[in-house]
Amino acid sequence: MFDKAEFYRLFWRRSSVVYRGEAFRMLNLRLGSEDAMALAAVARTASITSVVGRADGGMTFVNQVQRVSPRLRDAARTLDAELGWRSTTFDLSVSTTAGVGIGCHFDHSDNLVLQQEGAKLWRVGSPEDTGNDARRARMLEVHDFVPTTPAPGGDAVLLAAGDMLYVPLFAPHEGIAKGPSVSVSASFNAESPASLLGHALMSELSRATVWWSPLPLDIPEDQGDLVEQVVTRAARRVIAENLRSDRR
Repeated sequence: MFDKAEFYRLFWRRSSVVYRGEAFRMLNLRLGSEDAMALAAVARTASITSVVGRADGGMTFVNQVQRVSPRLRDAARTLDAELGWRSTTFDLSVSTTAGVGIGCHFDHSDNLVLQQEGAKLWRVGSPEDTGNDARRARMLEVHDFVPTTPAPGGDAVLLAAGDMLYVPLFAPHEGIAKGPSVSVSASFNAESPASLLGHALMSELSRATVWWSPLPLDIPEDQGDLVEQVVTRAARRVIAENLRSDRR
């Protein structure tokens, strides 16, 4: 049985864990294959999500499927409240044959894999298996960086319908369908100071004349100190504003 306090104390961003029979309760609904394929069909015609799949039709993956499903949008808000997350998103994976998956990779999100139908065999490594340079590239969403990784060793775990698997941030993982399968992954994208403050800081800096003015060919010796002071003041103002927003 899922225990939130124990989950955060023992497993959060440390190691994977399986909770048998918890998927339907956590999602507060059950998606069958017909519902899943219908959502994928809607997503293909929408510009607010992305759909990828194998050419042979053996697998379909829908990114941020809650954007085309009111029920999943409600489920996301419920999970936000229960887990203390912000802006939960859902990815949908539908397999029609055995032996298919999207390959071993790592994410810049913490994920709860909620198996809806069928079964899937998972291998999950440790967050420590991912190097610092790869973590940085993933968090900053560096252009052309592909977060693939060798399959982790260790024992595989079979996820049956109704089971839930926690995959920690940065942990390499791969899921292979054992046959027709439907799963939904609830994701909480990790946030960094750069992602939270980047745009706000640039907006604040753009108000300062010294920041947007053209640079001379030879930068005066005191210019560096002046720019540093402007950046420091802007950063303090932006951080203070974000803290005030959190308290509202």
